Amino acid sequence: MRPPVCLMTDEYPPTTGGVGQSVARIARALAGEYTVTVVVVEREVRARPFEAADDGGVEVIRCYPTEDLPDQRSARDTERYQRLARLARRRGFAAYHSFFPMATGMEAGLLAGTRRRPLIASFRGNDFHHSLFSRHLLTVRWVLERADVVTFVNREMAELAGVLDSRVQSRGRVIFNGVAIPEAHARTGVFATPPVIGTTGAFRAKKGIRTLVEGCTALAAGIDFRLLLAGDLAPPERDHWRACLASSGLLDRTEITGFLPHSEVAGCLRRMDVFAYPSLYDGCPNSVLEAAAAGLPILCSRIPALEDLLEDGVSCRMHEPEDPNDFAGQARALLADPAAARRLGAAARLECERRFTLEQEAATWRRIYRDLLH
Repeated sequence: MRPPVCLMTDEYPPTTGGVGQSVARIARALAGEYTVTVVVVEREVRARPFEAADDGGVEVIRCYPTEDLPDQRSARDTERYQRLARLARRRGFAAYHSFFPMATGMEAGLLAGTRRRPLIASFRGNDFHHSLFSRHLLTVRWVLERADVVTFVNREMAELAGVLDSRVQSRGRVIFNGVAIPEAHARTGVFATPPVIGTTGAFRAKKGIRTLVEGCTALAAGIDFRLLLAGDLAPPERDHWRACLASSGLLDRTEITGFLPHSEVAGCLRRMDVFAYPSLYDGCPNSVLEAAAAGLPILCSRIPALEDLLEDGVSCRMHEPEDPNDFAGQARALLADPAAARRLGAAARLECERRFTLEQEAATWRRIYRDLLH
């Protein structure tokens, strides 16, 4: 009989977001050896507290609040915990795994502790950076102290966590995301006319959209190109960034696709000649790994998360964060030499094949679970 395990998250497909994609990958990798239940903490009010579905052999239970109670957050959280505790008693999970620990770490830690079961805490994406200067810091420190295994998606996050709790050094692991390796990019030596600079995701300030807009504005003074934003502007910032695009003069050469299901991202990557990712800070961005796996030349910011993945001048070109002039200069150099740019893309693809395959990521997670449970 396969041991039952519980993964807790507040993001899971079809919800957009790289963390949700990662949770789905990990759950499916474990499903061959374990009975996997993913509990998704939702915020939308529904009449029923749970909705269950099967996702390729993974049970997905969405947990909803049943009352819209303004200014009653603690009561709502307590009710959710009691429902999850009843679910845990019925299922008898052998281990608990928290993603987005600010949202699910306390529940998973309490459930694991009261039932004497191991806890895995995974810090992914930008949530860890945001927690350092927020009311969630106490929760994060409690989860770091309680967890039997703590995982991170880049070395910078692991180092910061080690400052908060020195014991992380013995219980922490850096596990990079895995990516599917598609067929090689269709274009091999020449760019489109005009060339297309693109990026994917949900576009907001921390993704460096100001650097992208101002850098492309500087680039447009002497080069004809098109800008493809495969995704959408984050709703709270949408009007602001649309106004920036309009005032920059880029709007007539920019295409914003709006929300895309993940299955359509690969088609957008095939339309791009250069992939731009000027993020200010990050976890282990699926967007960059997917572009690298497609063999696209990548222009990205010189931040620790991206330096973990690619090497400047070998598998990408890097610019200084928040420096639109450096961004424009590096983009100009890439567009001026398509053959050299494609060599960078080919090197990025080889790096994915060497270090970031789905099989490598899956094997690492299965090994962690075996060590913890057996």
